[in-house]
Amino acid sequence: MIKKILKWSVIIILLLVILVCTGCYVFVHWFAKDIIESQLENVLHRNVEIRAMKLNIFSTEPEILIQDLIIADQKLNEKNKADMSEDIALKDRFVDIKSIQCLLKLMPILNAKLELSALLLKEPKIRVVRFPDGSFNFSDLIKPPEKKKAVTQKKSEQPSKPVDKKPPQTAKPSAPKKEPPAKSKTFSADDLPIHIIIGNIGIKNGHIKLFDQEYQQAIHLKKMNVLLHDTNINPKNLEQENIIKLDISTNVKSEGKLKAAWAKTFDFDVLFEASIQPFNVKTRLLDPQATIKTGSPSGVVSGLQLYESIRSILMNYEIKALNILKEDLNWKNAIVDLDVNQRVVQLKEGAFEMDKLIVNTDGKFLIENKAVDLAVDVLLDNKEQEKIETAVKTFIAKQIDSRASKYVSADKISQNIMDSLLSKDGRIHLIFSVSGPLDKPKTKLAHPKLPALKGIVAQALKNVKDRVVNELKQKAKNEVDKIKQKADKELDKLKDKYLKKEDKEAGNVLDSIKDNVLKKLPFSF
Repeated sequence: MIKKILKWSVIIILLLVILVCTGCYVFVHWFAKDIIESQLENVLHRNVEIRAMKLNIFSTEPEILIQDLIIADQKLNEKNKADMSEDIALKDRFVDIKSIQCLLKLMPILNAKLELSALLLKEPKIRVVRFPDGSFNFSDLIKPPEKKKAVTQKKSEQPSKPVDKKPPQTAKPSAPKKEPPAKSKTFSADDLPIHIIIGNIGIKNGHIKLFDQEYQQAIHLKKMNVLLHDTNINPKNLEQENIIKLDISTNVKSEGKLKAAWAKTFDFDVLFEASIQPFNVKTRLLDPQATIKTGSPSGVVSGLQLYESIRSILMNYEIKALNILKEDLNWKNAIVDLDVNQRVVQLKEGAFEMDKLIVNTDGKFLIENKAVDLAVDVLLDNKEQEKIETAVKTFIAKQIDSRASKYVSADKISQNIMDSLLSKDGRIHLIFSVSGPLDKPKTKLAHPKLPALKGIVAQALKNVKDRVVNELKQKAKNEVDKIKQKADKELDKLKDKYLKKEDKEAGNVLDSIKDNVLKKLPFSF
């Protein structure tokens, strides 16, 4: 008897399960689509279309699949709806999702465990429009309900009751009771009733178009992937199971020339990887700590103000070879590690490659003040360094004329300039400091500290002034001495010549006296 009861009980349970499953299948395939469309339209006040909806419950991971979910940009009235074709026109679409897939394991729920294998929005296309008045095409979706306002207005329209003419009773006013301010309770891991495990949840291959009607400009976020994965939060074992991983990748591109001041055009890829601990292990309170690695495989930005401020510093030098930064900021293999909390974003080991340049950056971003404090190190490769060295020599040689070249060595000045440019490793590092508010940061060249090159040449010429004057004085003295020596020699010659002539004339006179006078004397000597 007991066996028969058990047998029929099993049969009845199986029949009930089959009926429930069949009912769910029929409901989803025949009724759920229309019900969901209607409910979404009532909530969103927009036209909603769903092409198909499928349910697979005969699996260890029951699947719900919604195909081609379309939400109109605004709810069409019956007249417009009648004039339109069956599908919502492309220009009127606010959201267009290729498919929504949900995979949920049911058995772990019995063990107080929520295990969601996947909740994916595949190929969603979202069109966001900003109107000239500052509102968006989704502003109506985030407005607070106006029920209370309508009720208040309705009450105000009701006729007022007649005023009671009886004199008011005098009573001592009671002191108002001071209620202690309500303390907002911080969410704790102990508030989680179950163990949460999530495989993949997010967006795959999405496209968001941001259009500004006032400036007639558009920005595209293409090939967007936003995935929360490998989520494991167990309130009973936070030390080992307290992790959320987030991966984001997309291409960000402007359409046409921007009218904004901070940049003209941009087109770059973005990669973002984060490992998040949502709860503090010691306090068990919700206090997210994240380790983030973000980067950009490639990109180009034209007219970026921060970049232009760095570039303008190098353009102040007379040597064109020092203008190593091109007009557009074009990079590849950009990567940076981020440590993020509620107050500070710390940038560590940031690096990217430009044309023949390697750029490293470290610093921090203060969230509350929206201010930055960064050090940017631009390292030149060997070929660029050789070009600069040659350009420095050429420039210095042109600044020194032939007369000054006798006293000043262009090579020596060039070497002094290169020594001031080189760091301890023998390479040229241009280190810039960027600090202050993000919208108007102050940028300066922290290393090397160089005056204008013409000033360096002028200083070099000034340093040799005394030496040149002394040399000229010595040269003049030598010339005077030479002239004096020559004059002395000429004087000696004249003296010798004069003395010889005088001696000869004196001898002739003596001979004449001797011949004509002495010989005629009556006596002899």
